[in-house]
Amino acid sequence: MSAISLMLGDGGRRPFKGHFRWRHARTDRAWSLAGKLGTEQSLPDAHGLARAVEAALAQTWDELPAVAARFDGLRAGWAALEGILGDSPAAASVCLVMSGHDPDGACVSAVGLEAVWAWSPGDALPLAAPGSPLLASAGLPENLPGALDLERAPAFVIGSPAGCEPALPEQVLLACGWRR
Repeated sequence: MSAISLMLGDGGRRPFKGHFRWRHARTDRAWSLAGKLGTEQSLPDAHGLARAVEAALAQTWDELPAVAARFDGLRAGWAALEGILGDSPAAASVCLVMSGHDPDGACVSAVGLEAVWAWSPGDALPLAAPGSPLLASAGLPENLPGALDLERAPAFVIGSPAGCEPALPEQVLLACGWRR
């Protein structure tokens, strides 16, 4: 099983403005990312930034060696984000959760979140306590963020940005825009 990263939508008429999501799966390893940026920009600009992030991650994760470890994918993901956003104003607004898994376990890295949860149907487990580096303020960090190491991948890793209303457990996937 591989973790799928999701981000709760914001309140209002456009809950997913500036949201992005990408997943890259191989036979026995996968990486997944969900987040938002550019929410203060126009809808077309925020959409364009989000699609550029997805394209950068798709290319980056496609180019990883076949035996890349879960942490390699996360490091490559952070480097791709730095490359596409750099010092742009949108870089200061990034909130995201990124996960990876390989045969030896799973890992989660994040920035700009109020909460990070491992979620499976009927079960939710908080992955980070208040004050955790996973819950740092929004924006691309200056230094490569760390990652929380897990023994096994949950079905979903849910990121909750500051100010999001918590979703009821039975509605959490819909609140993240997940349609299966």
